[in-house]
Amino acid sequence: MGLNTYTPTNVITHTTSVDFSNRGISKSIHLVQYDKDLPVLEVSLYNNGQLYPITTDMDVNIRFSKLDKTFVIVPAIGCNNTRTVVYFHVVEQMTVLAGEYYPVIEIRRNGKVANSSNIHMIVDKNPVQRDDIESMTEYKELTEYAKEAANSMKQAAISARSALASEGNSYVSAVKSESWAVGGTKSR
Repeated sequence: MGLNTYTPTNVITHTTSVDFSNRGISKSIHLVQYDKDLPVLEVSLYNNGQLYPITTDMDVNIRFSKLDKTFVIVPAIGCNNTRTVVYFHVVEQMTVLAGEYYPVIEIRRNGKVANSSNIHMIVDKNPVQRDDIESMTEYKELTEYAKEAANSMKQAAISARSALASEGNSYVSAVKSESWAVGGTKSR
């Protein structure tokens, strides 16, 4: 949790802004189909026209729905020093289909969620089409990672108990076998 300060270097920065109360029109962003990682979105955050600083306990994502009903949720890669601007890599799944899009910025804190006004994004068609990229949903929320980690820990604990029980059973069996062998030898 909590975004680190990020300074865009050696990237192509597209700037825009969003507001969490007013639904005004933001500056449009123009990308080209198949752009990825080199373009970075720089989004200024406002609430009712005033700069809105995020706190260290907030998670920030961009939520992007595509024309084919698949979607992308990308976490912010960082923020500026005043925490009023957030940055996102443009991932390949955001630009796989040409068209007009209206993603929003999502802020999460302690189970509470706020979504911003839309960002008008235009992905221009690339003159050379690729058939090796498939449009698909791309996201994994922290809650899913937490569930996976908890399940892994649970499975590890079960395996450890099973190994200890197996080791204990082996020891008991060895002791019984040794006792029987010793007892059997004595009785002859």
